[in-house]
Amino acid sequence: MLTIAQSSEFLPGSDLTVIVAMVVGLFMVSLLIGGLVFRSVAIQRAREETRRDLAAYVAEGSMKPADAIEMLRTEPGTKKPKAATAVAEELGEAVCAFAAKIG
Repeated sequence: MLTIAQSSEFLPGSDLTVIVAMVVGLFMVSLLIGGLVFRSVAIQRAREETRRDLAAYVAEGSMKPADAIEMLRTEPGTKKPKAATAVAEELGEAVCAFAAKIG
């Protein structure tokens, strides 16, 4: 069996340090990649659970399908749907045009 003391006979001290640094670096990179994969899986699982919950609410009639669609279009980390501003502007223009017609 080869021990560290015996391997230092084959490798000078600086080479052994380089090898240890590379092993530690690879270990840290693998931990980072594993953490990122775990985070991605957790986010995807939460999104799917939200979709299932919204589908159940629509199926039982406690939520309108349009409201569920609006919630699904919401970007993560925000409270407004992706196109909420554009829709609100179009709706506001349509209401103003309608009010001008009748008024």
